[in-house]
Amino acid sequence: MTVFWIIAGLVFVALAPVISLRPSLRQRRIVALRTRARELGFRVEVNPPGVARPEHGDLLAYRLHYPKASAGPEIRWTRETQTCEMEKGMDADDQQAVHALIESLPEDALALTSGTATLTLWWQERLGLPEFDQLAEGMDALRHQLAGKRRRNIRE
Repeated sequence: MTVFWIIAGLVFVALAPVISLRPSLRQRRIVALRTRARELGFRVEVNPPGVARPEHGDLLAYRLHYPKASAGPEIRWTRETQTCEMEKGMDADDQQAVHALIESLPEDALALTSGTATLTLWWQERLGLPEFDQLAEGMDALRHQLAGKRRRNIRE
């Protein structure tokens, strides 16, 4: 009987590292979320957004690219300041669409930016797949609405 317990203990010690390497439920949820984001056309990156970093967890950039010939307008919203800076001369419909998306952002979203190439959401990935699909649909609709609406400053 003692030999059995020794063998069982050795097997447990040998398998412990393998068991601890298995991804947690949170890690599997995040992998599924990032895979779904890539399927929907997002590029997921870890880049500092220029806003305050969260105390716990990572802050990732989910980017949707504007079509090459259609640059987007400059937009910057941060949860920290609760202000949205937009390019001057934006249509009222476009401004309303931006504010509607901001209202629908999850609590862990820290910034939403738009530039010539991308519409980017900075957040901590705490949504489930169904909620993310709704968010992605809203971001994609806004991207299509804003594509090609970049205003050029003429100061020469």
